[in-house]
Order: sequence, then structure tokens, then C-alpha cells
Amino acid sequence: MRERMEWELVPRVREENRSEVEQLAGEILSLDALLEVAPNRMTETQRKRLIDLQGKMERCAESPCEAAATPRLSTRAGWVEQVRQLFEERGVAGRISFDDFLRLMGGQHDCSSCRGRSAYPGVSGIPCQFDLTPLPSILADGQRADQVHFELEPDEMTALASDLNEKIICGAYLESDGLDSKAYLEDAVRFLLFWSALGFGVAPAFVRTRE
Repeated sequence: MRERMEWELVPRVREENRSEVEQLAGEILSLDALLEVAPNRMTETQRKRLIDLQGKMERCAESPCEAAATPRLSTRAGWVEQVRQLFEERGVAGRISFDDFLRLMGGQHDCSSCRGRSAYPGVSGIPCQFDLTPLPSILADGQRADQVHFELEPDEMTALASDLNEKIICGAYLESDGLDSKAYLEDAVRFLLFWSALGFGVAPAFVRTRE
């Protein structure tokens, strides 16, 4: 087992929903604490309530796709044939009609066209996440390397991007086996600046993989 790290975006709360989010957050934290400390004591009603609250919280935030103005899949050239191939590969015929599947897929955002996608996505492969695993070993500065373990606000992301860019200019970084360290750092800078400018933060996620 190997532990990998990735940056996940922290959704930007819509200003008109800020007060509602504060109310939701208190109840979610309480239920989260119960789930972590005594999961067997959580009732089915409480579990459903937590899912409902999390759904409401998501609707109060602007998604990365919306903020980045990522186009819908239906705007991509040849998208119908691409979806038809996916429909056949997934073997979903009989569970959903092709027309319904086409409408469902066509309304989704086209990640390949997202301006904020990373060249080094995390374990999940989601383009607007960033693989942090190599960063500590590339940075010669231990203090900066430690930042990957903490959630960063937009202004902290901007400051980190500035420091990383300075390291690129000065060549103050270490080479990594099987990875172009300079290209990796350049993408980290671009990722941090793009999403911080849109008001998003980043939070580290730790994932164990079999490698």
C-alpha cells in the first residue's frame, strides 16, 4: 500500500447563500462528529439527514465547472458518436434508452475543455484535482513542502504559487525520477493561480493505493 496525496478544490460559496451555509455547517459538523466517534449510534434518520444537508450545502456553492465556464459535452464536435460508443461499451441498453442517455451525458460539463484542468490529476483522475505526491520530494524547502498537509485559502495559494515560481526561476528544486520537475512545478503554479483567482481554496486528500 502506498499513500498518495492530491489537492481537491474547496467550493466557493455563493454570496447570497452564505448565511444558510453557516447554519448548515453547524448541524453537519455535529452529525459528522457522531459518525466519526460513534457510527453505530447514528440512526438511519440521522444518516439520511446528513446526506440531505450535504446536498443542500453543495447547492449553496458554485461548482468549479460553473466558475470556470466549462462548456457542456454537447458542444464538442462529434459528441453524439462518442456518447454512442460509451453507451455500447457500458452495456446500459435495457436500463436506459439511448436518447435519455444522450440527454444525460450532453448536459454534463466537458472536463477535457476545462481551462483549469491539471496535467497531473489526482488518484481519482478528476482534471480539476492536482497530484501532490511528488511535491514534497521536489521542494528543497521543507517549510513549503509542509504546506501540502493543510487547507489553503486563495491568498495562501497565490503566495505559494509565487514561491514555487521563484524556485523555478532560480532552479531551487530537486529532480524526480520519471517526472519533469520543472514542468510539474509550472503546472502547480498555473493550477494554484487559476483557481485562487476564481475564489476557490484547496484541501489535501490522502488516498491509499495498491502499487
